Amino acid sequence: MILVDSGIWVGLFRGDDTPQTRLMLSILQNESADLAVADITCWRCCKASYLAMITPQLILMHELLSDSGSIYVHLDWHVGHYVKLLMDEVFGKNQFRNEVIWGYGGGGAPTDYYPKKHDNLFWYSKSTNWTFNKQYRPYSEGTLQRGLTAVKGDQYQLSDEGAGLDDWWTDSKVQKILSPTAYENLKYATQKPMSLLAVC
Repeated sequence: MILVDSGIWVGLFRGDDTPQTRLMLSILQNESADLAVADITCWRCCKASYLAMITPQLILMHELLSDSGSIYVHLDWHVGHYVKLLMDEVFGKNQFRNEVIWGYGGGGAPTDYYPKKHDNLFWYSKSTNWTFNKQYRPYSEGTLQRGLTAVKGDQYQLSDEGAGLDDWWTDSKVQKILSPTAYENLKYATQKPMSLLAVC
């Protein structure tokens, strides 16, 4: 499985001198680091530059992914729809498995537009034979108290694992790390909570 956080490049063009930025730059090799920084800097003006940068990376990830593997690409409203088209080309539109919505709270409450309170995870598999480990969430208190409704019939019972996780992730366990004093907070603008990564 590959999890891509395309927003991880954000720190590289802000001129931030943080441990996270230095770590990312040390991971990249000399020439590719310069190219990545240049491309991302240019992306501020031109989305085409960002797409030109990410396309060969998606192609490489497709090549490296096992035949039963999956890739989740995390994006937001800025470039998600563009990258979705690229992924259709690289992985094949028939390998698109789902779009997972990661909803979260916090932040302001604008008066002249709907607040932007979700990101997208595009899930593709390399083949039609992918590995999937079903995830579960606890049942709500109401479900536990009443059990399954009569409409379901006697052949259904509550599962010991809980309810199957849907493609809308808003549980309190996967909320953004908003507190500056949170244990997990590494002061990285696009950091994800470990619980979100565990669900993937």
